[in-house]
Amino acid sequence: MTIRAVMRISLLMLAVPLATLMLVSAVSGGSAGGTLTSGRSVMTYSDSIYLSSQLRGGTATIKTSGKKIVVGPAEIMVDGKKVATLSKDAAKIEVHVRKGTVTFIADGQAVPMIQE
Repeated sequence: MTIRAVMRISLLMLAVPLATLMLVSAVSGGSAGGTLTSGRSVMTYSDSIYLSSQLRGGTATIKTSGKKIVVGPAEIMVDGKKVATLSKDAAKIEVHVRKGTVTFIADGQAVPMIQE
């Protein structure tokens, strides 16, 4: 085997993991959501590589960034703990997850978090 062939193989061995890393970085994060039977829209935006959104009746259950977020008719729960209240009239809910921090927007206004 020539030195040139060895160099090409070495470069290829470096290029494949780098290309894989770049692909994973490019596909991380996303959005999911829909409309509940009540007519309320729930949309989630997450920078996590995993995002699952399930809509049933008047509740949206979201799993992302190691958290379970439940948007109910009048409250929001994160990992089983009530973190915010919602107006039953709120028509559009946004859930934003960035670097593990969860924030909520209802009808274009930030939803205040419950202070402990």
